[in-house]
Parts: sequence; C-alpha cells; structure tokens
Amino acid sequence: MGAECKKWRAAHKGHNCVGTRSKVMNKNALKTTGGLKKSDLKMSHGRIVSVKKSQQAKARYNANPKIRKALARGRKKLGTQKK
Repeated sequence: MGAECKKWRAAHKGHNCVGTRSKVMNKNALKTTGGLKKSDLKMSHGRIVSVKKSQQAKARYNANPKIRKALARGRKKLGTQKK
C-alpha cells in the first residue's frame, strides 16, 4: 500500500483504496484495479468509461468518413437512425 493510499484511507474510514469504477465515481474508493482515478473516468450514455479510451475511439470513428457514411446507411436501412 502506497503513501497516497494510506493517507486516503485515514481520511475515509471503512472504505477501501481500490474498488470498482462506480465506487471510484461515488468517492468510495481512490482508484480502480487498473489504476484509474476519478479524474480519468467520465459518464458516457449511462456508462462509466475511461476518458483516454473514449477520445481514442472518437478519433478512430471520425478519422474515416467512409465508415461513418456506411454506418449511417445501415442505421437508416434498419430504421434505427439517430435522432
């Protein structure tokens, strides 16, 4: 257990230093098992996701307009077009 974790546990009696993403977002844990802190996480469509991974996925999606157009055509064909 690192010094940061010891300091955090002293201030938050009854809480673990490491927990799930939801525990980290609710301030019941300092970080996830992967080492992500609250500042590294965000809510996206009701899910807790990594900020970095979300930005990477957004860049990948926006990088190729052919894929975007193909997905839009597919959604339109299925009748599940975004509003």
